[in-house]
Amino acid sequence: SLERYTANLRDSLFTLEGDDRGNTYDWSTGNHTSSAQLKAARAAIYSHFQALGLDTRYDHYRPSVSDFGMNVIGELRGTLSPDEIVIVGGHYDSVGNPGACDNASGTAAVMELASVLSKYGFERTIRFICWDEEESGHIGSQAYAEAHQSENIILYFNLDGIGQDRGSRKVRVGSQSESNRPLMNAYIALLAAYSPQITAMDAIENDNSDHNEFQNRGIPN
Repeated sequence: SLERYTANLRDSLFTLEGDDRGNTYDWSTGNHTSSAQLKAARAAIYSHFQALGLDTRYDHYRPSVSDFGMNVIGELRGTLSPDEIVIVGGHYDSVGNPGACDNASGTAAVMELASVLSKYGFERTIRFICWDEEESGHIGSQAYAEAHQSENIILYFNLDGIGQDRGSRKVRVGSQSESNRPLMNAYIALLAAYSPQITAMDAIENDNSDHNEFQNRGIPN
């Protein structure tokens, strides 16, 4: 639903002029602070996942700092192979600005995918995760990937800075590794079958986002 996606982008993620989904750090004192709107966006994402009936939780990877450093997770447990896990992720923090593109656009897409897919059952477990502190160096996704290395995560799908085609209906399907090309080709084939109005292009590229933390651990992405 484009309308639902747009409503989440506009109304739940604080993307208007003057908004701020940033984190601040005082390195002299060690104090860390999430902006009020980052906290509100985090709560909105949590409520969205919870309303869909997903197993919803906060991943508080900085427990020594109250209300700071928190990923938001909504899980749809698999029916046949629940220990095989697919993660769909995008970061919800910005750099002291509204961050409508980077990355409310991807966060809203994670929320919309959860809205659609939560209506169905799947063999494998799907985790919808909105990361904190990507802009500080993928800290939220790095903490999660390290803590869950023993799990059988078979695929990570990243959404960061989407919807920038200016109406050209083109999408770039990218990865950092040539080993992921079969996955890229499969995704492009799905787009051709279900969204023929979209032109997909594949690219091996060295972009920098949360998928790095999974690529570094050998997880297809």
